[in-house]
Amino acid sequence: MGKPGFVIIIPFLAISLIACEDGSSSSFLLDSGADTDTDTDTDIDTDTDNDTDSDTDSDTDSDTDSDTDSDTDSDTDSDTDTDMDAGPGCVDNDSDWWCLPFDCNDSDSTIHPGAIDSEGDGINQDCDTETDEGPPDTDITCGETDLPLTIDHVKLMILLDYSGSMAGTKWTSAKNALYQILVAGSLPSGLVDFGFDYFPRSGDCGMAMSVQTDCAWGPTHATNIYNFINGMSAPNGLTPLYLSMNQFINTMYAPVFLNTAVNPNSYLVLIADGDDYGCGTYSDIQLGNMAATLSSVLGVTTIMVGFGSGVSTTTLLAIANNGGYPSYPPAGYFTADNAAQLETALQSIVNDVVPCIYPVPPPSTPDYDPDEVNFYFDGILVPYNSDCNQTPPGVGIGWRWTTPAQTEVEFCPTTCQDIKDGNVTDITATFGCPSSTS
Repeated sequence: MGKPGFVIIIPFLAISLIACEDGSSSSFLLDSGADTDTDTDTDIDTDTDNDTDSDTDSDTDSDTDSDTDSDTDSDTDSDTDTDMDAGPGCVDNDSDWWCLPFDCNDSDSTIHPGAIDSEGDGINQDCDTETDEGPPDTDITCGETDLPLTIDHVKLMILLDYSGSMAGTKWTSAKNALYQILVAGSLPSGLVDFGFDYFPRSGDCGMAMSVQTDCAWGPTHATNIYNFINGMSAPNGLTPLYLSMNQFINTMYAPVFLNTAVNPNSYLVLIADGDDYGCGTYSDIQLGNMAATLSSVLGVTTIMVGFGSGVSTTTLLAIANNGGYPSYPPAGYFTADNAAQLETALQSIVNDVVPCIYPVPPPSTPDYDPDEVNFYFDGILVPYNSDCNQTPPGVGIGWRWTTPAQTEVEFCPTTCQDIKDGNVTDITATFGCPSSTS
């Protein structure tokens, strides 16, 4: 299928870019992977040996031997990579999702390959060989439809072990880690709505009628959660893991967190330092079944964090393997022995659960062309990258379709990190109609 396009020529590399992306084929003519490095010697290694040996022989033949040895070695080694692979070390100083060297002005986010080269301003906005060329002549002809994508918040309920074995150093470490997560800002929490609960709630095995703090947005809410935790007395009681998870079967226990019909991104992060003990002592099979029920019936994903060495591997795996979380670390669960490790585990969880994949409903315009689409973050064009590994725009930069029907978009890891960091307010898709050259 013919597509509107234009050609950008960069020294040492010719690149064909498509103005509106085609999800069925590559948008770039890339290098084959062979490295065509040109090695020029510029690494100067100088060894100068000035050895003057004057030897006067008192012999009658008056032999004077003068020997001068001067050895200078200049060796220069400089590697110039002419295939210009951006690689994982992408440099993008102006946050326009184009890496050097493909971005010809990395201090101005309006200048990059694929930008519209405005006429009459003397600036080469699209980094090709021409200036002031204006929009491509083959741009879409029948109008555009802008479609906003909703950036859903993630609901993250922290369920914390409050049994007697947590007293002392463990409790202090847990509070320190949660302070960093909830208050100090080591995690960008713009897209995370925190909630908090703990077990047991009273005595050895006591439960409650409602969650301690339901999920809500904002730094003030997160700080209030930490202030409550910091004011709690020393932990005591037994370890009712199963009963604490069972509380969330009742949708009225935490109505915001459990309302997955409105927002399906609900994650229960269970932090415990021991196996289920003393309150019925439920088996690993029962714990796994409970995690499976929360996942399959209520749409709640359970993520297990073992704090210290008191939780058996079988318990960790029972919950991890049935909790519905697709991004567990290689062991199948998270573990931590101190505040720093617990903070790292929670950082990893939040980073994983903020989504990079979004559904793209078709626009209402009946004659739209799904192959004529661009995505924008706060009005800045995000480049297409067929498998998130192409250069340009750079490894991990851009977006790609995840379905042949082009109903779901994935933002590549480096680009998606801006979403995770809360730096993106609006994601929009601009659909065009078939062009005159289609």
